[in-house]
Amino acid sequence: MSIGIMKKILRNLKLDKLFRNKKFLITFAVLLLIVISYFIYIIIANKLISYNSAKLYQAAEAKNKIYTQADAVAVKNGANAGQSELDKNLVNSKSDTDKAYVYCAKSSLAMSDAGGKDYDKALEYAKKAEKLNPTASTAALIAGIYEKTKDKDQAIKFYQLAIDRLSNSKSAMDKADVSYYKKTLEALKE
Repeated sequence: MSIGIMKKILRNLKLDKLFRNKKFLITFAVLLLIVISYFIYIIIANKLISYNSAKLYQAAEAKNKIYTQADAVAVKNGANAGQSELDKNLVNSKSDTDKAYVYCAKSSLAMSDAGGKDYDKALEYAKKAEKLNPTASTAALIAGIYEKTKDKDQAIKFYQLAIDRLSNSKSAMDKADVSYYKKTLEALKE
């Protein structure tokens, strides 16, 4: 399109008269300000979400590293060496949540093949985690240990506790966990 044609189209639209109307001009400015503010808000919100997601991912990776390092040490040098590796992490843990995670890792290592399937130690560590930070995960860990030791009543009690702790969650993962725990409960009750 040539510039001459565009000028003709703009003159025919009579936009200059439209912008002379003060009410229209104020309305247009306010709407433009709202649109610009919205886009700025979206940009800032996305940056915050990205930043928080990255922080959560880093924290999850750090926690996974704790267990995988201890497991590798346990496979190479035995269960006691693996537990010692976790004890180092326990000393460096600042919050009850972090300490509970390390105790869960100690429990998982104790009941693994590398840990010698020491269910008494596993239960001891899991109960420490439960005391520090009672969650559905700690209840399910304890339930699983009781299930392995054939203590059905305690396993049922702790699986029910895990279900109760997740009952208000909208997360798809939590709903899947609840479904699994309910199936496990049904099997235990038979």
